[in-house]
Amino acid sequence: MKQKTKLLAAFAVTSALIFASCSNSDESGSRTKNEALTPESSDGGFGPNLVVNPSNENNRDGWAYSGSWYVGKGSGYGGDWQRPRSGTNIASTSFRLGTRNQVISLSSESDEYLDTSPEITVSTWFNGRCGGRFFMRAQLLDGSGVVIDTKNVGSENSLQNVHISDWTDQSWVQHSVSFTGYPAGVRSVLYTDGGRDGCWWAGFYGGQMDDTEVRVKANVATTSVAPEIPAEVTTTTVADSTPIEITSLPEIAVDPTATDYSCTSECVKGIAAAAGLPDGVVSVSVDGGAPVVLTGENAVALASGSSKLTFSVAANGTTKEITSGVKRSAGAKQTDLPTATSDTTVAPAEESDTTIAAVTETETETETSDDSSGSSPILWIIIALIVIAVIAFLVRRSQASKA
Repeated sequence: MKQKTKLLAAFAVTSALIFASCSNSDESGSRTKNEALTPESSDGGFGPNLVVNPSNENNRDGWAYSGSWYVGKGSGYGGDWQRPRSGTNIASTSFRLGTRNQVISLSSESDEYLDTSPEITVSTWFNGRCGGRFFMRAQLLDGSGVVIDTKNVGSENSLQNVHISDWTDQSWVQHSVSFTGYPAGVRSVLYTDGGRDGCWWAGFYGGQMDDTEVRVKANVATTSVAPEIPAEVTTTTVADSTPIEITSLPEIAVDPTATDYSCTSECVKGIAAAAGLPDGVVSVSVDGGAPVVLTGENAVALASGSSKLTFSVAANGTTKEITSGVKRSAGAKQTDLPTATSDTTVAPAEESDTTIAAVTETETETETSDDSSGSSPILWIIIALIVIAVIAFLVRRSQASKA
């Protein structure tokens, strides 16, 4: 019994050391990821990319997410069409607006150099599947977090289409903004982007983001790289625009108690754009029934067992069809349907000039999500102490039985 007790005690001590080692390893790995910010080499006259986890390879590290997102392997959700631009991971939005942000420090450059207002470029690559929409915003902050300058492409209330037609084009599209001539005092950049789909599909078929960059024009006093001045706002696309078929039937999300399906004006435009006929007339049939033209204000009846919606888009003698399943989701209520975007929509108020509100990470979607944050070292220590306590109890019980 003594030999058994010694073995159990040795096991407990070894477990505690292993747990502590794993915890230290996790913390060390996190620091290593952040150390990737160390300047490497200039790129086209600009310094290194200062964004933490710019291509989602470390899942959600460095970003604060709000709304509905899938962050993980590109082929792990929704079919092979969901391919990353680089690496293996993707960040993709759903039928509800999802946003994310990150405060990027410009500490790779000296304060004296930053106060000369060197050019700062901010860019991200976007993609989408069903009327994919997106926006991006970059804000220059001083050392206290006060906003000095803001530039954006679209906004939360004025989302932009990634493609004219997602049905025929799944190429990655880059959007960028640049800052010059701003006041002295800039020390960081608050970057925000987001998106959703235009077809109200259940799942993550909306705007996708990859390879975000924030770079500062290299200091000519410390580098011999010839400068290249990018355009104020540029848009470029990769050459590969070959369509990739969806391997699973997309689904329209409706309320579990819904007796009809409605599609707002923006929803109608999203379906037309997804079919490659942005000015087309959209009609829908339920389970093969008579088609009904969607006006953005009407609805079609749904039976409790309705399972399929077939959308027909017609324009200039051409007709295309998109078939979607019906998913009754508790989170999808008629009031959540996207509303048409007016040309006179007022942009949302920007952040306060005195503070930047913290964005909490939430996940409202019930589908797969990916969060690989490490376990707390305290948890491992508690587990080890519990193991030791159990062994001590067994030893005392054994001694008592012998007595």
